[in-house]
Amino acid sequence: MRIATGTNIGKVREINEDSFKSVKLDENSYCLVIADGMGGHKAGQIASATACTVITDYVKEIALRDNISNSNAKECLENAISIANKKLYSDQLIDDSLSGMGTTIVAAITVHVCNAGDSRLYVIDSEIRQITKDHSFVQDLLDKGLITGEEAVTHPNKNIITRAVGTELNISTDYFSLSRDNINKLIMCTDGLTNFVNDSEIERILNENNADDANKILIDLANKNGGRDNITVINVDFNEVEI
Repeated sequence: MRIATGTNIGKVREINEDSFKSVKLDENSYCLVIADGMGGHKAGQIASATACTVITDYVKEIALRDNISNSNAKECLENAISIANKKLYSDQLIDDSLSGMGTTIVAAITVHVCNAGDSRLYVIDSEIRQITKDHSFVQDLLDKGLITGEEAVTHPNKNIITRAVGTELNISTDYFSLSRDNINKLIMCTDGLTNFVNDSEIERILNENNADDANKILIDLANKNGGRDNITVINVDFNEVEI
């Protein structure tokens, strides 16, 4: 298994409000987290970095104390995100400069996944498949049949998310459990990638390159196609040897 990570400020933003962490738990499992912060000034940057740290610290503690298996991975991820949510929410009550901060989250313990917001996780087996579902205004319109997939790509309100860590006292997340049997690659990313590189291009680049080169090519392409947001990518090649 080979894990490659990368982040880039993009071509427009003044600061990078994305954060990520990759933590090895044992020989066969990792905790991977991507967060896309919001909140103005440096609050978004603080929100995403804090959430990544809190989540990975909690997961590491559980892994050391109890081990993490198929039976407790869901509870571990949900608890970790809940603790991060409460910290971000309470920090805003103490510091007015952090008011309104929050962050998307995609967190995985190898093939166990939780998310909130519009950062995504895909897998590639015979084809690319989006596993997470966006918590966004545009996704709600799609679910109701009010717009088409083509209209969603260019919708003027596609940046509005309906769920984020830190914006309310309690957080609801989606959970997915995947099978390792047929997965060749896994990719987690913020919308700074998916808004500027379509799924078929992501699949082609991942299949034609090793993990490190794929990350660089994906980030460069997102910038070439506009780069109007921060770009963060974690990709996992289950068949590549760890360096």
